[in-house]
Amino acid sequence: QAGLQSILEALQIKTDTPQTTGRTYKVKSGDSLEKIAKMHNTTIAGIRELNGMANDKIIVGKTLKIPDAP
Repeated sequence: QAGLQSILEALQIKTDTPQTTGRTYKVKSGDSLEKIAKMHNTTIAGIRELNGMANDKIIVGKTLKIPDAP
């Protein structure tokens, strides 16, 4: 039961998670998180957090959620 409780806690929506207004961006060749963040007037950290990214690695063709500007 402790394992199940841990899973349930992990699935809970955190109230401090950045919210999005539905903006997305499809990664293109030559993009970086820094470039994408600047284009959308937001932060690298915000993009990473909203998309559950552990690092700055992005993949061409992947669609990223874009947070509101800080």
